[in-house]
Amino acid sequence: MGERLHGTVAPVSGARGLQVQAHIDPDRCVPVAAGLGPPAPEPTVQIEDVAPSPALSQVGGTWPPGGAGSPASSG
Repeated sequence: MGERLHGTVAPVSGARGLQVQAHIDPDRCVPVAAGLGPPAPEPTVQIEDVAPSPALSQVGGTWPPGGAGSPASSG
């Protein structure tokens, strides 16, 4: 995230990257910003609390999806 100049993130690209991350996940932006040096920005847009997509979620599933020996697990 950002170009490195003498061990620090270039101010413009680093600040923009942190702002984008603050819009996606403000809680994860804090440790990233701490590692880079600048303070974590606050999101400038309202972040909605949405339910995860069942089609994309791996939480609570059985893996591999078809069970052992299924075409999905034979690779």
